[in-house]
Amino acid sequence: WNGFAASEGVVTRVRLPGSPWVRVDHALERGARVSARYDTLLAKVIAYGWNRLEAVERLEAALRDMVVGGVETNLDLLRAVVGSGWFRSGSYDTWTLEERLPELLEAAGEARALAAEAARALPLTPAAPGGAAAAGAVAWHGWPRRYWAPPAGAR
Repeated sequence: WNGFAASEGVVTRVRLPGSPWVRVDHALERGARVSARYDTLLAKVIAYGWNRLEAVERLEAALRDMVVGGVETNLDLLRAVVGSGWFRSGSYDTWTLEERLPELLEAAGEARALAAEAARALPLTPAAPGGAAAAGAVAWHGWPRRYWAPPAGAR
């Protein structure tokens, strides 16, 4: 956490969510240099659902699946926001983030510590061959062609 300031460095690892109900606009790739002289937005994650709760659940899963290594991100903070009861219920306003930032940072720090502990316990394995491209993703944003609109009758 760096007060929403950019974290300079080189992207060492990228894993994007693969759900057909999630769109990720990004320019992330391994080896990309991130400079503090530019916009701090590395990726935009958008989740769709038949209702708010379904969209929030899909967003929560997408953020849980997403990994960006080599530069500091606010993924843990976003996970804490999306996982909170007030966000899930829509009970927030323009001041909520500022008012709840201390508790969110505490939750994000706990999540980061648990993730680090889990990472130390797991062996390193290579990524699955093909990744999103194997699923028919459009290269510029990862949205699978076959899911431009929800399939008829899908839930």
